[in-house]
Amino acid sequence: MVKKSERKPNKGKKPTSRNDDAALSYLWTWYKDRASWKFNKVKQAYLLEKLYDDKLVPKAYFKILRKYMKGLQGAARDRAIQDATKVITQPQEPEAPASAAPTDSSPATGAGAAVAETSPAPAPAAPAAPAPADDKLTPTDELKIKRARRVLRTLGAPIPPRPTASGEDAAAPTATDAPKKEDEDDEE
Repeated sequence: MVKKSERKPNKGKKPTSRNDDAALSYLWTWYKDRASWKFNKVKQAYLLEKLYDDKLVPKAYFKILRKYMKGLQGAARDRAIQDATKVITQPQEPEAPASAAPTDSSPATGAGAAVAETSPAPAPAAPAAPAPADDKLTPTDELKIKRARRVLRTLGAPIPPRPTASGEDAAAPTATDAPKKEDEDDEE
């Protein structure tokens, strides 16, 4: 019988695919039974790619993953830092609906060519909107940024300022940017 303290965390969130299950099982084995754990680059890469999604990497596993990440070296560590920095500094883009009108890129010929030449050109696309202010982020985006900050703290990397709605960087680091002790950083 498995002791209660040795059971895998399960907060009612089940992995959505075999890859998720295999990656979380890999992480759990690393955490509880290192003697039988074997490094797997594909599973590590999958975990590092999905770590910002709380549905694929639930809170309890995210805590374990941060411990795992302390041992990252080389390109994997550099990539994790780069990805976390990107999550913090780049605006989160909403899902754009697909355009219903197909675009016709073929050149106009024949009688229709004269009409095409005299019709006004389509308006240029609007410039990209500045990064949303922190209070306008979705809860999912806020969680991604929170996790990215924790990843950077875990890896000992500097935490960049979050761009403001006006497009300027935030002036000074906030209290959440200050290093925390491991036990203080448990809540998500």
